Amino acid sequence: MNLRFLIDLFFPPCCIVCDEPLAPGEQHICIRCLMNMPLTPYKNNQETDVEKRFWGKVPFQRATSYFRYAKGSQYDRILFALKYHGRKEIGYSMGRQAAQSLLSSDFFNDIDLIIPIPLHPKRYRQRGYNQSEWIARGIAELTGLSIDNTSVIRNTYNSTQTHKNKWNRWDDSQHIFSLTSPESIQGKHILLVDDVLTTGATLTSCAEEILKAEDTKVSFFALASV
Repeated sequence: MNLRFLIDLFFPPCCIVCDEPLAPGEQHICIRCLMNMPLTPYKNNQETDVEKRFWGKVPFQRATSYFRYAKGSQYDRILFALKYHGRKEIGYSMGRQAAQSLLSSDFFNDIDLIIPIPLHPKRYRQRGYNQSEWIARGIAELTGLSIDNTSVIRNTYNSTQTHKNKWNRWDDSQHIFSLTSPESIQGKHILLVDDVLTTGATLTSCAEEILKAEDTKVSFFALASV
């Protein structure tokens, strides 16, 4: 008998949102919690609340997130599991689901490349993976887009943003990225992918660096937004 079967039989995997046992075929999140997830609506050619976060800050094409969350919400657990509990596979699964929900829209139109927001090498060593990269992998799987992990690097190590106010978050996110090879993204429309959108400071800072490459465009995707 398969060892995985025995483990699941006696210790069935649970939904990361409600902590109830998952039914056969369910992965990470049960159907009920998926149905109740506060999704962020995206409609073609209509301005979104997410896009408004970037108005007047940086030139961009489109911006959205997959779902909304509030501090203390059960859906916080998705982000904590992904970011702090080593559950990188959740990022991949959620990235696929998000991409599936956007395929019928114009969101991925003319995008050439995905760049996940990079981690500083020290943070990467601590965590063991980049959660934004795993979200990007899920998106790439469904869209066929390539992921670029080398053209932009993070050159400043910041402490966790979790308990910082809006001003400190913005201040910490200024001038923290560098372009390593502008020629590799020249003339391309880049989709920047992050895990959580709060002030938009991190995505804006990264976009500013990318736009230094000639004739580039950027769009934004975050798994969750406040």
